[in-house]
Amino acid sequence: MADWDSGRALSMGADNVIRLWDLSSGESIQHIGGGDSLQTVQVNWTSGQALTAHGRGDMKLWDLASGKVVKHISSPVSSATLCMIVDWPSERVLSTLSDGALQVWDLQQGRVIQEWYGHGEPVSCLTANWEKNYAMTAAYDKTVRLWDILSEVITEFQGHRLPLMGVHVNWDSQRALSLGGDNALRFWDLESGDSLRVLEGHIGAVSCAAVRWE
Repeated sequence: MADWDSGRALSMGADNVIRLWDLSSGESIQHIGGGDSLQTVQVNWTSGQALTAHGRGDMKLWDLASGKVVKHISSPVSSATLCMIVDWPSERVLSTLSDGALQVWDLQQGRVIQEWYGHGEPVSCLTANWEKNYAMTAAYDKTVRLWDILSEVITEFQGHRLPLMGVHVNWDSQRALSLGGDNALRFWDLESGDSLRVLEGHIGAVSCAAVRWE
């Protein structure tokens, strides 16, 4: 992830190290982590902080300038965190676990405030609309799910024949595009739950896509 205004980028490697880069010089100006199973990372460029999720389900809040841990949040379960997004203004974290659970964390208090089980298998992708308290997940159980993160799952979308690789959402138009291991993309109506269109042509799993909704 990059902050183009300041010319910095943050990367996570298989060596379990997070590196902060100066894009103009190409130099690594900070590195954090190491020796711990890193799963994903989110950054707040304004505050100069990064949040990492680890294989045991715990999280660490880092100060990028010093490279030190500001807060260590222990998970009540031992399942690995696979996906994570942060609403920095409200200090809420939405995460998915390898057992299919969806969790909402209070970052300041360092505790889980909501937890649901819907997917029967690991979640591969997560996106959210924090203003409306909606989230959408895609999972290995071949389904896409729309959640109200204050209460429960709203809609389950079925149609893919193999595990899901990802999902993109346009919250304004209530449309979503899912990426499948069955070589297809599906275009969804979030209000009705209908599959509006199936895009076929790949001869392998669809692992990535970019969407221009307008």
